[in-house]
Amino acid sequence: MDKLVYAVGILGPAFGTTQVYKIWAEKNASGISLAMFGPHMLFNLIWITYGILHKEKPIIMMYSLWFIINTLITVGAIIYG
Repeated sequence: MDKLVYAVGILGPAFGTTQVYKIWAEKNASGISLAMFGPHMLFNLIWITYGILHKEKPIIMMYSLWFIINTLITVGAIIYG
């Protein structure tokens, strides 16, 4: 189960890279909702903090990756939206 959690923690955010690529390569963020991705960044930070406080590496890893993905999407939506 531990290996599965690490795999899911990497694969989940990896699927988010398709949205990041679309926004930054095409310079088009139409249809991207700042009301969705902006708050996700805050939620990611809360989960990262929780993971650090409880020393849960899978949580820290997964939500750190999601924070990066959501930040790139949010910034791209601001620039190209």
